[in-house]
Amino acid sequence: NDSFQATSADNLTIGVLDIFGFEVFHKNGLEQLLINFTNEKLQFFFNETIFSNESRVYEIEGIPLDLVEFKNNEATLQLLETRRTGIFAMIDEEIAIPRGSDIKLASKIMKAHSSNTHFAKPNAKQGANIFGICHFAGDVFYDTTGFVEKNRDRLLDGLATLGESSTNIVVNTKFCADATANKKNKQRTVISKFKQQLNTLMTTLEDCAPHFVRCIKSNASKLPDNFHAKDVLSQMLYSGVLEVTRVRKAGFPYRISFDDFARKYHCCIENKEEKLVLKHSTNTNKIYSVPELCLKIPALNSNKESYRIGKTKIFLKATARDALDAARENALRRKVARFQAVIRGVQARETFEEYISIIHKLRVALAKDDAP
Repeated sequence: NDSFQATSADNLTIGVLDIFGFEVFHKNGLEQLLINFTNEKLQFFFNETIFSNESRVYEIEGIPLDLVEFKNNEATLQLLETRRTGIFAMIDEEIAIPRGSDIKLASKIMKAHSSNTHFAKPNAKQGANIFGICHFAGDVFYDTTGFVEKNRDRLLDGLATLGESSTNIVVNTKFCADATANKKNKQRTVISKFKQQLNTLMTTLEDCAPHFVRCIKSNASKLPDNFHAKDVLSQMLYSGVLEVTRVRKAGFPYRISFDDFARKYHCCIENKEEKLVLKHSTNTNKIYSVPELCLKIPALNSNKESYRIGKTKIFLKATARDALDAARENALRRKVARFQAVIRGVQARETFEEYISIIHKLRVALAKDDAP
């Protein structure tokens, strides 16, 4: 539809990322490890966007604030993707080692990371192929059976040759491209490809202005009209929803620049002289008077803990914002009432003058009729 085409030179897009959820099964393999790693990455991005950026805004504006501590999963990501010593690097390395095996891989991972606080040690009953990771959503134990072979990402030679000789241009192009890539990088694995694609996705997300939608399952059985409060609370804790709520409640979620504040709320000041200064605070010599004049607004002055004045913005709690909006609405209503009174007065005077004119004309007409 041409009506949806962007008119500017910029490539403006709106994207929706619907990601698979955190997976925990009775037996978790390489697939679950990669899926849960993706969720760890997205959770880290969520934390950086919501919490770290929040702290940075307050720091830039010079406003002291003790933010609620949140569960940072950076250490878990380092456990997985650190070069050479991370679990992913060890899985890739096991492919290059002669006679590499799943059991040896599990043993090496256990030996290298057993002292890591984000590494979960399995018990003796779970088996020799098991290792665990303390994810943000809870501990998950993985079975290394099949890790090495699955990570090879290798097609049978006959199948690759068949694809390259295909007369179908789509199939032929795909297999030839894969063959060229494999020649350039013979050691490329499923994990390395997955990480590369995920890093590309994260780069795209970092260049956007993200909004987050958290999906909460009411029950694990996916049944209608079935609400498990414990499961719901657990999901909200792990996804950071409650932490976001605490941060918003502890901080000042509504921010407005001095100029916008002056334009929007100058009507809340009762003193006409101060109101005039605030209204025209965008003038160079008056802009710094805005923080001082904020104290003159009764809606703010009644509760000084409900707002903070930064270097370029005013930070408001919900109570302060609501009080300001109510005061602004009342002030505008008074102005509208005065405006209506003026208009009605003008209309009444015009009507009165019309009546006087009509009466005058009637008197003149009656006087003519009474004349001899």
